[in-house]
Amino acid sequence: MQNQVVIRNNVVAACREAKACLSDTLQQSGTTSVAVWGCSETGEVLMHLLAMSGISVGAVYDSFRRGEFGGHTIRDPYNDFDTTLPVIIASARLPEELPDVTGYLRSRGVPFFFTRSPRPQVNAVNEMAETKRILASLPPLNTPRVMIQIGASAGNEARAFVKDGWRVHAFDAAPMYKSAEDTVRAEGNPLFQFYNMAIALEERDSVTFFLSREHPGISSLTHFHHEHEPVEVPATTLRRFYREHGITAIDFMMLDAEMMDLEIMKTHDWSIPIAGLMLECFPANVQAIRDEITRLNPRYRHVVFEWRKPRPGAGILGVCQRMCAADDFAAAPRDGASFGNILFYESDSR
Repeated sequence: MQNQVVIRNNVVAACREAKACLSDTLQQSGTTSVAVWGCSETGEVLMHLLAMSGISVGAVYDSFRRGEFGGHTIRDPYNDFDTTLPVIIASARLPEELPDVTGYLRSRGVPFFFTRSPRPQVNAVNEMAETKRILASLPPLNTPRVMIQIGASAGNEARAFVKDGWRVHAFDAAPMYKSAEDTVRAEGNPLFQFYNMAIALEERDSVTFFLSREHPGISSLTHFHHEHEPVEVPATTLRRFYREHGITAIDFMMLDAEMMDLEIMKTHDWSIPIAGLMLECFPANVQAIRDEITRLNPRYRHVVFEWRKPRPGAGILGVCQRMCAADDFAAAPRDGASFGNILFYESDSR
């Protein structure tokens, strides 16, 4: 029988190199025990490398898989999380494609590592900096200025405004962000409130929310993705919230409600002024959004921050390419990789 090669030596060399990289990185950070987030093929390889390196695994997490993995019971990271263990995110996806996972870990103050290097990306336009510049040019409606964010995820963007002295009310209905609500409450900062609830279109105390466990950022009040599963979540309405919290003016309102931004804004009490308003948009709907919002407030001017992903898909980050008018953005490719945020503001200068 002719001898056959059962494993190529470059595979052994790659394994040796991966083990050395893993050991050195964890040793430099003083880590001797970790948690693994991700029970795919990448997670399986990682578990073997950790065993070879003598690094103990204290917990295994996965956003949607359950059962056993590598001798551990798979835990739901959003309901059974150990904040004492640094986390290795075991994924073949790029780090920038995992904002929900990384945002959650940052909100819990947990160190984390990746199994892939990030892709170098440079935004042509810094959306956050430009948005803050425009908002700073507007006369304040409150002291301190008031921001309401709907679709806040773990609250990282909200915290940037709190740091600047704004009073922020942040909402996200996804159940995994209950921990963000608990964290903000425990911090006791009077400028920051986080509500793990939905903004409903009509008066009710709960609504059906369509949750994606793999990509929480596409969870929505409307079903539009195959990953969506219905869950019941607590809810309020804009008008009820305004009454209960004495909101009479809003300096900045920011929505990322996944296909529901405009529907939510139709329930706003337009006797309550909003100095700056940002909604998510796409080439196919940006003109309709512009027309409806400027009908409701004819004093608004607007600018669109145009983003482009390397390819279509949930959880894939893009690059902010330019600031433009709605009509220009409407001409962008309608291939699922272009999206934007349209900022309305009452000002004669930018």
